[in-house]
Amino acid sequence: MAEYRAIKIERGSGGFGGPLTVMPKEGKDKVVFITGGGAEPDIIEKIVKLTGCTAVNGFKTSVPDEEIFLAVPAGHPLAGQGCRRILRVLLHF
Repeated sequence: MAEYRAIKIERGSGGFGGPLTVMPKEGKDKVVFITGGGAEPDIIEKIVKLTGCTAVNGFKTSVPDEEIFLAVPAGHPLAGQGCRRILRVLLHF
């Protein structure tokens, strides 16, 4: 059984909402990134390291909705290479 940890997501300048605390759990432990070209954004590696979740390329692999704890869509500030701020996230509950 994996050890999961929560992360706190705060808005960046010009962002809105939050803060939001999210934590994967057994069976709902996938962070899905959906980016053109399939390149894994830098922030995904950090989310995986901090939470203990598993990263999945949403363009290459289908994941049942009930297994997704966090999704990062194409064109989203989180998906930008080297992005340090988090403006908003898409959550699937």
